[in-house]
Amino acid sequence: MGMRQFRGILKDQKALLIRTDNTVTEYNVRRLRGKGDLLPLMRKLRILIMELGLTIQTEHISGQQNTTADIFGRIEINGKYKLDPDVLRKACTALGIRSTINGFSTRTNKQRKRYCSWLSDRNAVKQDCFNMNWSLECFLLHPSKKMILRNLSKIWRDQATALVIMPNWRGQIWNDLQRRLTVSSVVLGREDDILIAGAVMKSVPQAISL
Repeated sequence: MGMRQFRGILKDQKALLIRTDNTVTEYNVRRLRGKGDLLPLMRKLRILIMELGLTIQTEHISGQQNTTADIFGRIEINGKYKLDPDVLRKACTALGIRSTINGFSTRTNKQRKRYCSWLSDRNAVKQDCFNMNWSLECFLLHPSKKMILRNLSKIWRDQATALVIMPNWRGQIWNDLQRRLTVSSVVLGREDDILIAGAVMKSVPQAISL
């Protein structure tokens, strides 16, 4: 269970907001009950919440309202946009750091000569960069929303230095870990101004963190 991995962080929190576009998930988590295969999981969740002294709040996000999250869920797969190279260059200068390898990119949206790609690509250094030791290089990461927590966790475990481009959203489970990892950050602006995109996407504030 993902929450168990962050027991040390969650124990300092009083409440946790869980947002999902799945009505069944929202209903079961809110009631801490489930049927069939979900029953053991809900029991474990109830015990963990009691141990941590957490108050759980849930929020269902309808499909239309979740358009932005859905877009971020696809950004690393479709390769239809990338951060404006000039914006990235200025951010790197402001932060005083230069990344050496692109993680989770494609041949069309990579920002560095060396890159890792989920796709089958003979020019990529590796297909799954989670199998690499991130402390050996400075990764440039632009994870999809569903991969942000896993990326930050990998940085924490490997004690690595990385440039992470991510939306500036509050109330997310990764916020506390993000604060612990961040040495310095630069607000890039709205995505309409900073992304070279091939598809129309709604404006969402983004920031780059080190």
